[in-house]
Amino acid sequence: MAKNYQAIFFVLLILFLFLAVGCSKPFSGYRNNSQNTNESQSAVSNPQLEHEYEGSLKEILKPFWQQTQSSGLKEQILALSVPAKYLELHLDLVLAFDLIEQGQQEADQDKIEKGLTKINQLKDKYPWID
Repeated sequence: MAKNYQAIFFVLLILFLFLAVGCSKPFSGYRNNSQNTNESQSAVSNPQLEHEYEGSLKEILKPFWQQTQSSGLKEQILALSVPAKYLELHLDLVLAFDLIEQGQQEADQDKIEKGLTKINQLKDKYPWID
């Protein structure tokens, strides 16, 4: 009979723990979401970081614009600190240079052309990168 009480106690303890963890999640999520909202609002506009990013990206892209040399550019771009304003540009540039690198390694002209087309589209959208 004592084993039955122990089994019931153990099952109730497990249920209580599941309920306690389950009930605390909405409150912790609310706290984290409000904290994330405050962080994202402060990250939305950072003129100094934006200016530094623009200058650094222009310098990194110079060899590409002058000689269409793309070797190592993806890694240099990935090393930059990116302001929220330019996250889409940053990702698209990395993907475009990755396509070019893959095309060069695989001798696939179609991939190279897709990467170059993407870069030209980005240059139209963000003329300051030229």
